[in-house]
Amino acid sequence: MTLLGWALTPAAAALLALLLWRGGLRGRLYLDALAVGVTLGAAVAVALAPFALRSNPQQFSPQTLAFLLAGLPEEGVKMIGVAAFLRGHYLARDRREIVFAAGALSLGFAALENIFYLANAGSGWAALAIVRALTAMPFHVCAGLAGGYIVASVRPGARGAVAAVAGWLGLAAIHGGYDFAVFAGAPGAVAPVAFQHAVAALRLDLATTLRALLSAAQGAAALAAILAVAALRDTPTAAASGRLARWARGRAF
Repeated sequence: MTLLGWALTPAAAALLALLLWRGGLRGRLYLDALAVGVTLGAAVAVALAPFALRSNPQQFSPQTLAFLLAGLPEEGVKMIGVAAFLRGHYLARDRREIVFAAGALSLGFAALENIFYLANAGSGWAALAIVRALTAMPFHVCAGLAGGYIVASVRPGARGAVAAVAGWLGLAAIHGGYDFAVFAGAPGAVAPVAFQHAVAALRLDLATTLRALLSAAQGAAALAAILAVAALRDTPTAAASGRLARWARGRAF
């Protein structure tokens, strides 16, 4: 399994590079987006450090950890990053470039997050690195592509704000479902009583149900990314007019 993981990780990286290249993503835009993602990941890690989500000294419930302390803030920060730094970027000419740059931003975000996880993994860091490379990083990129599409497509005004919030909540729910399966299945964790009763009523095994939930969340993120990319049209964004103005905004950011 370890050899398979090491074999598949370069292939996954090559596939992502091919996807970015075929999407027409510019190198400088990609690097800027990656740097923004790393910076946002560091900011979130510092903000959540007092909660120590992995060791959970405050004894938060799995649902609180997953949805309130992980899903909502992480997806919100990534979407805000796309809106603030990529939608007005001087190299982003249309929605396609913004969406693929949002995937790069999420890749940087996930990479920084992985550093903190691996730093606390002890001797098991190699196995954890493989698992997160094959699961968490693609998950973040898929959610980032979907979030980038939402940000690049919303129009100014109340309706656009409502659509953006609805998209954020939807992605946060998917992310929360993924993290809930991870946190509830961690050693020493206790799944919510209502969840245990529901699983028992369906005559299912708790561990199997959590693995199914994890796979469902990954599938939902992948489907959201596929739909976002499939819906793209090479339509210039509202913020993309005026190269000089976009360059000035990009440098200011």
